[in-house]
Amino acid sequence: MRKELVDSGIVKDWVFTQDVLFKSAARASKCITGYSVNANEVWRDDNDVKLGEL
Repeated sequence: MRKELVDSGIVKDWVFTQDVLFKSAARASKCITGYSVNANEVWRDDNDVKLGEL
């Protein structure tokens, strides 16, 4: 899925350029990075606040 999103321009420079629906933040994180990460630590909002702090 990641390759298709990159090839279509939906993911560029490790950022989604448009909304994509995932069942969990962990799945979205894995799609961006290509491996499992702690989504609560890596996802941040526009003010650089971690998902786990919201």
